[in-house]
Amino acid sequence: MSDLYKLTNGKIAEVESAQNLKCMLLSSGSNGFFIRVQGKGNVFEDFDIAHCDMNIMIIDTLASIYRLDDKKWIDHSPDVLGLKMVSYS
Repeated sequence: MSDLYKLTNGKIAEVESAQNLKCMLLSSGSNGFFIRVQGKGNVFEDFDIAHCDMNIMIIDTLASIYRLDDKKWIDHSPDVLGLKMVSYS
């Protein structure tokens, strides 16, 4: 359910809660990230991210955290990337 709100620029926007919204965080390359929501009938809506400190829970079973020296990142799992496991020496 959405409501109408007057924005600081005077325009009227349709607003609804995003709490518990199932979506994907996608990279737009050099422009940063955006959120993609799949609606009914496989219709997708893309949203820019203006929220500065939104909580996100990763539920993707094919996502992994990587650490190398002082670098840290999240990428696809080692299986998806075709990486080989090595043992500690």
